[in-house]
Amino acid sequence: MTAAFTPNSSIRRNGFVTNPHNGDAWYSASRAAQIEPTSDTLALLSETMRLLRVCWRPGHRYFKAGVMLANLTPARQQVQMFATRDAAKSARAMAAIDAVNARFGRGMLRTAATGTTMTWASRQARHSPRYTTRAEEMLVAKAF
Repeated sequence: MTAAFTPNSSIRRNGFVTNPHNGDAWYSASRAAQIEPTSDTLALLSETMRLLRVCWRPGHRYFKAGVMLANLTPARQQVQMFATRDAAKSARAMAAIDAVNARFGRGMLRTAATGTTMTWASRQARHSPRYTTRAEEMLVAKAF
């Protein structure tokens, strides 16, 4: 259970504990799906959205979401005899998207489901000071 052990050592090192007085309702959900082998972003996004609709509960404040991919195999390996998707068409579409994003920057082309603006920003309320790399953040000592 490294996933539980590692963050807790960081919490202890920084002198924090969980907050029993936070009145927000807690909710955690996960879902898994076995889909046809693919590297098609549209197919993966479609399944992700389907699972999200199953998990979503209105009224909760969500902080994290993630997608895990498992059982990855080389694309050249035939893993299914009777595929329902047109693999060649999918490969051409993904290659075109990848080429545009490589040339003009990551995220230049993306699906509408991912949104048009990235409104989130990382919360840096507890970031470490940069005394050694930023002169404006250097500590100043004064003697009186």
